[in-house]
Amino acid sequence: MKICIIGKYPPIAGGVSAHTYWFARALGQQGHQVHIVTNAFLVEEMYREQLNLDKQAEQAFYQPKNVFVHNLPEEDILSVVPIPHTDAMVVRLANLAVEVVKKYDCEIIHSIYTLPYGFAGYLSKMFTGRRQLLQTAGSDARKIFSRPSFRTAFIHLFKNVDGVITLGNLHRELINLGIAPGKFYAAPFYQVNPNCFNSDAKPINLGELGIGKLDKNIPLLLVACKTSRNKGVFELVTALEKIKEIFFILFVTNGKLIGEFREHLGKYPNVLRQSKIIPFLPPWKMPGLIKRASCVIHLENQFPVKEHQPVLYRESFATGACTLLSEEIAGKFPFKNSLKDGYNTFIVNPLKMSELSTKLSRIIKNKAKRISVGKNAYKTLREKVTHFEEYINGRFKAYDAVLSGVTVNPLNHSLLPNGFKNHY
Repeated sequence: MKICIIGKYPPIAGGVSAHTYWFARALGQQGHQVHIVTNAFLVEEMYREQLNLDKQAEQAFYQPKNVFVHNLPEEDILSVVPIPHTDAMVVRLANLAVEVVKKYDCEIIHSIYTLPYGFAGYLSKMFTGRRQLLQTAGSDARKIFSRPSFRTAFIHLFKNVDGVITLGNLHRELINLGIAPGKFYAAPFYQVNPNCFNSDAKPINLGELGIGKLDKNIPLLLVACKTSRNKGVFELVTALEKIKEIFFILFVTNGKLIGEFREHLGKYPNVLRQSKIIPFLPPWKMPGLIKRASCVIHLENQFPVKEHQPVLYRESFATGACTLLSEEIAGKFPFKNSLKDGYNTFIVNPLKMSELSTKLSRIIKNKAKRISVGKNAYKTLREKVTHFEEYINGRFKAYDAVLSGVTVNPLNHSLLPNGFKNHY
């Protein structure tokens, strides 16, 4: 099948971009032709991943087999658009998508994230006559949809696309607003590619990240997230200051609060001298980074979008890495009853500073325990998060259904435990 995906893609940082990358890559490996239409090269510097596309090896990862990326060019829009100024992103993406759909005879348009990609996809659908599948994420479906300035347009978009994949219970709300139940398609629980995330992954060379030679006996703690008050990074620095043992912590982070975070880090000299902050990395470098880490830390808490499901900790389970999770993240894991604190992960309330410091000290001190927890995660959790082929095939079924006009049960989440099937 020839597919046009309009959405986020590297070097845009974040889960939506990474999901699009791994999904497109898998479709390409199955023999489908995937055309990505994106504004990725226009992403703000604070949310830009480190890419060097001048290197042939990097280019091969960026555009894997049968995947073709079509980027909006960097150009001076302000000199031609009317006052008040606008970046005209929806129109520009639609313009590029129409060109791509017609040139490569794409059979379906898949928009991932509602604004601007869903609306650009709808214009493309109207101009080309192709069917459109719209897939929401968390922030667009909740934070943006709730705003009066967007809500009416969003509702009409949902009514007029050919199919919708959405998170949480949003589909019930949309059905109550008059959108046909048959438009909603199953969104299988996101699964990790076991061919990339596994115990045989090659550890990344820290020299590539600007880190000098690090003694392998020194535990490397890894944090990879946007800089936010809800990610636990501020609490983590405070708690680490009390640790007397030697460690090294790598923050793969950036965002609106990066200046505030750097200022906070500067107040804690013990952590400052044993840490480094680097920009975001593309998805294909994450297996090696996780493999090199002694412990992957994810302390998200009080996150405003309740359906938000980070994937880093699942990638860590699949790689056999030791993890430290917030109670909130652990509680969102569909197989949360399989998580055993101190056995296949560590779980903590990051807002309880004494508890956090104690957990960190235990992880840093005890190499054997870290290795044991990682191995147990690999043994007991990996199988739950690596049904990647089923996940891809489940997603692809939505294409067939949209093209044929067949409706499916939106709650048919075969990869979720029974207790979670009403929540996704």
